[in-house]
Amino acid sequence: MSVQRNTEARLSTEDERTDVDASRYPQILELSRQDLAALVKRLREQRDRAQTISRQQQREMRGKAEARGAAPSRDNLGTIQKAQVLAQAIKRANKEWPGTTNPHM
Repeated sequence: MSVQRNTEARLSTEDERTDVDASRYPQILELSRQDLAALVKRLREQRDRAQTISRQQQREMRGKAEARGAAPSRDNLGTIQKAQVLAQAIKRANKEWPGTTNPHM
């Protein structure tokens, strides 16, 4: 499921938003192979962090883990959506990786 850009902006930090925007056409075509590899690495780290936070929030909601904040999480929809946004950006960046069947390269 695709997420609108205004929702992405609301869910993401400035660094995450910059990386997600860099994974879009035409900016991604301007990246060198090294820059593309660094972008994918950063996106994966950000996605993994969002997934870890989401799992912790799920455990808090079920009562299986102590609250990491002042109160236990009541939902984790925003964190799940953030992980989806980052996963979509990774998918776009992986499509542009040299050596794949890509008409742009």
